[in-house]
Amino acid sequence: MTSKMHWAGQALAMILQALNLYGGLVPTKYQPLVAFALATVQAGIGLYNHYFTPQGTKIVVVLLFALLLPGIGKAQTTTSEPAVQHFVISESAAGYGDAKGSTAVNLAGVAVQVTKNVSAGYFQITNPTDGTAPKYHMGSLQYTRELRALIGAKLSSKLVFDTTNWLVTAQVGAGKVNYENVNRIAEVVGVFVSRPVANNLQMQCGYQVLHGQGTSVLTRSITRQPTVGLVFTF
Repeated sequence: MTSKMHWAGQALAMILQALNLYGGLVPTKYQPLVAFALATVQAGIGLYNHYFTPQGTKIVVVLLFALLLPGIGKAQTTTSEPAVQHFVISESAAGYGDAKGSTAVNLAGVAVQVTKNVSAGYFQITNPTDGTAPKYHMGSLQYTRELRALIGAKLSSKLVFDTTNWLVTAQVGAGKVNYENVNRIAEVVGVFVSRPVANNLQMQCGYQVLHGQGTSVLTRSITRQPTVGLVFTF
C-alpha cells in the first residue's frame, strides 16, 4: 500500500465517520456499531502502512483507537444532561510552510480535558511522502472559550451569526523536532476556531507557528502552517 492509497483510505473513512455521526443516514441505535467498524478499519490501515510501507506515516493508531472506545460506549446511553468531555482526538491537514514554500503534512493529536476550558495533550506533524522531512512531536496545552464569552454580549449582538456556536482555542507547547536525523527542542503557539457540527464532532481551522527546525541554535527557523480538520470529543 502506497502512502497515497493510505491517505485516500483514511480520508474516505473520515468522511464516512462524519456522515455516520452527522448525516442522519444511519439510525441512532446503530451509529456506535458503525463508528466501531470504521475505527477498526482506520486502525488496521494505519498499522499496515506504518509497519509495511517504508514511508508510512507514524500515527499513534493504537492509542487513538483505545481512546475512541469510551466514546463509543457512551454513545449507547442517552441523557438529558450535557455530556462531560474527557478526551479530544484531532486529525488535520496542514500546509507546512518555510523559506522553500509550502508542503502538505498530517497533524494528529490526542488530549485529555483537565478542566472545562483547559486540555493537555500530544500531537505530531509528519509528511508521509517524505522520510527526510522534519517531524514534530509536541506536548501542548489548549485553552478554549466560546466566542461570545471572549468578545462579550454587546459585541456579539452586533454580529449577524450566533457566536455561541463558535469556539476559540489558544495553544502553547514544547517538544522536539527531528531534523536531518537529529532531535532538537521545538516550541509551538497556535490559535484555532472550531464549530460543533454534532454532539461529539467539530470542524476546525487554525494557524500554528513552530520554532525548532535548523542545524544550530542560530539557524533554527520559524515555520508557519494553516490547518483544517476534524476534532472528536468524548
